[in-house]
Amino acid sequence: MTSLGPRVAVALCCLLAGCGTTPTDTRAGTDTLTPVAVPTSPPTVAAAPTPRAATPTPRAEEELAPGVTGAGVEEPFRLAAAHRRGLSNRTFRLVRTLNVTRENGTVLRRTTRRATVAPNAERYRVVDTAVDTDAYPVRAVAPRIELWWAGGPALFRLSGDGEVRYRRVDGFPLRGPAEDLTLRDRIAGLLSAVDTTVVGREPGEPVRVILVASGVETDAVLDVPILLDRPRNVSLTLEVDVNGVVRAYRLGYDATFEGERVRVSRRARFAFVDGPVEPPAWRERALNASGHSGPRPDTPGP
Repeated sequence: MTSLGPRVAVALCCLLAGCGTTPTDTRAGTDTLTPVAVPTSPPTVAAAPTPRAATPTPRAEEELAPGVTGAGVEEPFRLAAAHRRGLSNRTFRLVRTLNVTRENGTVLRRTTRRATVAPNAERYRVVDTAVDTDAYPVRAVAPRIELWWAGGPALFRLSGDGEVRYRRVDGFPLRGPAEDLTLRDRIAGLLSAVDTTVVGREPGEPVRVILVASGVETDAVLDVPILLDRPRNVSLTLEVDVNGVVRAYRLGYDATFEGERVRVSRRARFAFVDGPVEPPAWRERALNASGHSGPRPDTPGP
């Protein structure tokens, strides 16, 4: 069993603040990466596809969910608060993905986060995976990183390239090392920077309201991956249930990487699940790994 040094332990904590794995520049002679500048002019917005089985748009004055009327999202922070409140008292699963693809469809980078979270985030299990290519000089700490937290130390399992490593990190207060897994701030930021239109409702229990973006005020909310610039042709679709829980959102846009146009797609989906959040089979091995109790990063993720 191989333990990780303090520098990698801090990197592990950093990755929990964002969607994907912590990037590392693999080009020779480069220790840090500086994000490229993003243009200040607002991008155009691509037409969103018509949702399946959508019903006619309701009256503008009708409230469809907290902060949402027939005219769109009128109170983004109220909706985001209802979203977090609706998830906090239930066990839920989050699946969040980032895909960067070339025009010919080949993958430049792909990251996925799968998290299962107990009520009030008292315990959770997070699995981050990454698919990197030689063409994109950014690497994850490991192809697969698993986290278990239930109070006390954060336990990590890193795997890939035929090697498995374990790590425990002590000293986390309150809800542990992960960001708010409800993504409340991310959703509030997106909705505060766009104009939305209700395009219909999707049948189900509860009924979901389908919204699309009709404008983007700032590129900052797009969370452009490092080394990419010139975001444009933005599309955003959200599914919000009548209780205010954002069941899914899809954000896509074109960008430029080394002079080539690429497509960036970010998706998140929430689902309620039954039963307890069980610890992983590797818990004891990680508990017995050498610990690290050094300073934790304070910079929040996107």
